Amino acid sequence: MKKHFISIFVLILLLTGCSTTPLTKQQLSKVQTVAIVNSFPKHPSYSLIGTTVFQNEISYIGGEDYRAELSNMFVKYFTQKGYKNIAVYNNKKEAKGDLIIMLEPAELNVPGVYGNVGYGIYQKSFFGISGDPLTYIEMNASAELRSGEEFNTHFHNSIPTSFKKLTKKWNDLSDSKKDAIRGKIKKSMKKSVKSAMHDLGL
Repeated sequence: MKKHFISIFVLILLLTGCSTTPLTKQQLSKVQTVAIVNSFPKHPSYSLIGTTVFQNEISYIGGEDYRAELSNMFVKYFTQKGYKNIAVYNNKKEAKGDLIIMLEPAELNVPGVYGNVGYGIYQKSFFGISGDPLTYIEMNASAELRSGEEFNTHFHNSIPTSFKKLTKKWNDLSDSKKDAIRGKIKKSMKKSVKSAMHDLGL
């Protein structure tokens, strides 16, 4: 029975063309051009999660374009690796390259926390008792070669804030708290670059 299960699992991987093993040096030796497709939202989520959905307050962190900054982090990473032809695209249909890097926002995997994808900050409370505010990033990253072979990984990171309470709206926070939140989100963004690309063998 165990042997039969393993055979089915291997067959599924072959049919989907996906792999969780990293790219090899031989595969990477053929890569001259890199396309980065970033599907993350421009603005991270800002959420207060209550005991029921009627108590939820979900908005966004305005101001900077975090998606562009995340793309630039990946461009810098590949530039430092010696790649010279790197382009950023809004969708995969437009992407052209020997290697296509897909950055997809994943949903925050926390019970009772819905509608939060990619990155942001949230604070959850239950019957008036609040947990610590947490910044987070949830990323599905994949690398696709011209041959059609695809390699996938998932990255998650969360960092608590030094303060215990979020205001209902982002704009109501003090400048110092806003700066602290921005710094922690960007720290997770930078970490995602090295971690995800390492998992993919890049």
